[in-house]
Amino acid sequence: ANSVEARRSIMHLAGRMVRLFSISISSAGGQAWTALGSAVDDSVRITTRKSTGPGQPHGVILCGVSSTWLPFSHLQVFELLRCEKRRSQ
Repeated sequence: ANSVEARRSIMHLAGRMVRLFSISISSAGGQAWTALGSAVDDSVRITTRKSTGPGQPHGVILCGVSSTWLPFSHLQVFELLRCEKRRSQ
């Protein structure tokens, strides 16, 4: 029973971590994303927000994202990333 409780606790922690990560990078809060550089296709964008939620350390959260265009359908990219042996291709 102990290992079942431990597994449940780890899964609960992982769920909270994913939820907090998603909230942190979500633009639902209305924060603006600022582009760094002038490239149109390949860009880096950043955003900041204050962290004041319960259970979170108080401070500033800085999120950065980078994107690039791939000449494949989203399904092909998903399948490539899903297959561990093909990820390095």
